[in-house]
Amino acid sequence: LLPPGKTQGTYHLNGVVDAHKTVILRWANDQGEMPTEGVVVSRQKVGDTSWKELNPKKPVGFFNTSGLASRMKKLPPEKREGLYSMVYSNLVRDPATGRRVALSASPAKGAPAKASDIKPEKITEQFRSLRASGKLAVPDLQMLNAHADLDPDAADAYGLVFRDEPSRGAWRYKIRVQLPEGGAVEAVCLKSFDPSVPTLIPPPQAVSAASANGAVLLNWKAAPADTIAGYDVYRAADPKGPYRRLNVSPVKMVVLTAEDPATTLARATARGA
Repeated sequence: LLPPGKTQGTYHLNGVVDAHKTVILRWANDQGEMPTEGVVVSRQKVGDTSWKELNPKKPVGFFNTSGLASRMKKLPPEKREGLYSMVYSNLVRDPATGRRVALSASPAKGAPAKASDIKPEKITEQFRSLRASGKLAVPDLQMLNAHADLDPDAADAYGLVFRDEPSRGAWRYKIRVQLPEGGAVEAVCLKSFDPSVPTLIPPPQAVSAASANGAVLLNWKAAPADTIAGYDVYRAADPKGPYRRLNVSPVKMVVLTAEDPATTLARATARGA
């Protein structure tokens, strides 16, 4: 468990440039700490000495980012509820509807008593309470970070990502993370980004497949975690295609149930972070 009080671990900042000339920044704490009090992003043109804060009035935070509620409403209900339930123990899927949240008859203190209570600001309050009382485990928080690596919507909800569209040229970035106990820490990205040069996404290496008991296990050698968010997996009955994508969010490894393992073929392509 993370001890109550002082924030643990160190924040690190990285990023990529996508095909749309957008710089996508992603930060994380090596002990899994979440930025409940907000993150301010600054940008500096290479060669200059001054930094410009990009979001001083709208920091990015754990379930506390400008416009998050409206973006969450656009997600499929089951995905939205899955993200919302991360910090609650009494939220379960209602098997009768497959979509509604069923709440415990005797919710724990601070837990929602009805579905309308499940709002981003309530989640932030609950997380702050659990963190302040030392009830959060490092492995669980690191799992949230891993989830954010694979799902852009999760990274958005957890306050771990920022998108910027700078003008031409090379740019550097840093973040200032406000701490629950007061004060702040900074993390500077060690590399610069030119929006006209998309980050090279290396293809997966050593792709292998094994079938057994009606399932196919795919595996491959992944690129560095700071380069890609995961992979898209496709399947076809013929090497010439057509190929159909099987995943919605990028994945690192997937087990697929095959209609016919002997004839099912698959390929994996990298997707940028």
